[in-house]
Amino acid sequence: MCGILGACLTTPLSPSRWEAFMGGLNGMANRGPDDWGWELFSAMREDNFASRVFQGNNHRHPEWAEQADIWLGHRRLSIIDLSRAGHQPISFDKNRFWIVYNGEVYNYLELRDELRRLGYEFHTGTDTEVILTAYKEWGESCFDRFNGMWAMAILDRHSKSLLLSRDRSGVKPM
Repeated sequence: MCGILGACLTTPLSPSRWEAFMGGLNGMANRGPDDWGWELFSAMREDNFASRVFQGNNHRHPEWAEQADIWLGHRRLSIIDLSRAGHQPISFDKNRFWIVYNGEVYNYLELRDELRRLGYEFHTGTDTEVILTAYKEWGESCFDRFNGMWAMAILDRHSKSLLLSRDRSGVKPM
């Protein structure tokens, strides 16, 4: 079971908030002992929602972090694709979409086949990549197609939106 963490800030990411963020990620280490990572996004410039993307998997307070007002973190328990390709947060479509995700979409292979027939290519064996591709193709109605359990946050840098979704039964915590 993975762990996801995120926030939209109205004030800059201070060193004390950074420590709280890292504490939150470290506090979920038992949920995701295989890998972890974080991304910070800046929405300060109106002409470019993600004018800066900060990423890493270390505990250092990144320079320029004070400009970040959206942050996403992930602790990974590798189940489907055990390779490094399953590292999260993961991006798609030239960094337009970003996701942190906990769960499993059981019918992702069938969805991946359908999306391949529509012309999409896949670079990982993860259901996470299928989720992002489905979201690009079908928008929010993609969730009607998913059979599984999940909690996720999808950031769309172009539409300036952050979507949160849980499975219909609320199995995975958000």
